[in-house]
Amino acid sequence: MENENPKVDIPKSVVVILVVLAVVVSVLGTWTVMNQVSTVPVQASGAQGNPTQTARVALTVKNPVTVQTTGRIAFTYESEVS
Repeated sequence: MENENPKVDIPKSVVVILVVLAVVVSVLGTWTVMNQVSTVPVQASGAQGNPTQTARVALTVKNPVTVQTTGRIAFTYESEVS
């Protein structure tokens, strides 16, 4: 009994064309989004006080996992608003 639906391979050229097309669509989509994001006006809402002020923040972790490590973290807030 002969197989009625033999598997047909897609030619490599078709696969290459589809991959190139996918890359082009991805690059164009990324470029479009990046252009749109760069045109959005950024506005600081609720920012008050001297930008050189410092603050302390407390963070409580419930059910902490004990890991011995050290590190530092710094946050910098820059505003273009005068």
